[in-house]
Amino acid sequence: MAGWTNQGQTGRTEPTRRRRSCAQVRPLVDRLSPRGGEALYWTTILVVRAAATAIADFSIEKAYLGFVGVGGALAVLMAFLLIFNDVAKPSKTGRPSTNGVYWFTMLTAGTLGTIIGDGLMRAFPTPEIGVLISVASATALLAAMLGLRGKEAHALGASYWIAIVGVRWWGTNTGDVLGFLAGLTSSMAVTAAAMAVQLLVWQNQAEPQMGGAP
Repeated sequence: MAGWTNQGQTGRTEPTRRRRSCAQVRPLVDRLSPRGGEALYWTTILVVRAAATAIADFSIEKAYLGFVGVGGALAVLMAFLLIFNDVAKPSKTGRPSTNGVYWFTMLTAGTLGTIIGDGLMRAFPTPEIGVLISVASATALLAAMLGLRGKEAHALGASYWIAIVGVRWWGTNTGDVLGFLAGLTSSMAVTAAAMAVQLLVWQNQAEPQMGGAP
């Protein structure tokens, strides 16, 4: 009887313990899962950025297609993606959903921004003058896109992608300037540290939301 009683008590106790363990673990999983999604997102962004640079460099330096031709083709492709796909429409979170079309558009926008930045820099007699004009133009574009915040949903979605082009454009020229002034190794370390600080600040300001781009 005592054995049966102990067994019965164990049978009643174990599920209770498991439920308590799950209740303790679940908040931790809820906190870590969005963070893991953020890490995957930003890692993918870095890979896409590297791929965009490789495509742009190959198109110009190996395939000899020219900045105007490559830039025009990419601009048409971007317009097609924004007009005829849902990529320009924010999800319920107010941001585009990170599906396959999203990443293809991200690759296209990154390549277009690289082509614009490099092409505009080389369009002037000296790279020093060209890079300053290019950075100023990219900054103006980004300021204009920030001005569209709060507008209708479609304009907001389109401005998101135009801003991505502008960021890549600005980053291409800024990276060239930093590499020239401080060297590739130092500029890489500085930009990596700046990105880490920005991500930490951003995480502390807003809780992550799953299913959409940050």
